[in-house]
Amino acid sequence: MLTSMKMILASFALAAVSFSGVGYAHATTHTSNTNGTRCQPAGTSDAGRVAYNQYGIYNTSTTTSAHVFCEIPGSFQNTEVVKYTSITIGFYDRSTTSDVACSVQVLNFDGTDEVTPFSFTSSGGGPGTGIQSSGALPFPALTNSSLFPVYVACTIPPVQSGDFSIVTNFTVTAQ
Repeated sequence: MLTSMKMILASFALAAVSFSGVGYAHATTHTSNTNGTRCQPAGTSDAGRVAYNQYGIYNTSTTTSAHVFCEIPGSFQNTEVVKYTSITIGFYDRSTTSDVACSVQVLNFDGTDEVTPFSFTSSGGGPGTGIQSSGALPFPALTNSSLFPVYVACTIPPVQSGDFSIVTNFTVTAQ
């Protein structure tokens, strides 16, 4: 019985070392793309302001910005330890009075910030503006990014001249 318990504890210790990234070298860069349709309204008042189409999530209100939360799935964490290196946010900013603004949050499992959130705010835009990108926003250094939930919180401006502002996608690069 004692030997079985020691073997179980040794297995847990080995698993802990494996997940800590010790001695694991990455030679490959991975990219994962998530559509904006994965985003959800931030609150009940936002639920009445957002809709989805093939491009992503958009604001239907003509007067009020919509707030959404978007989980970035841990698509790299199935079999390996990874380090997120950057995130790129795709969007249409079709407002001349407000900007698409997003904050990337890396959380502990208790809901507290693992790192200080980092943000992006669009510039320019207006009715008829095509797709835009935040460019690659560098991730803060984390030993194993895939162990932490990553969320993007965005504010989407109201409709202007019949054109919707849309959060379209998130591309995460990892090693």
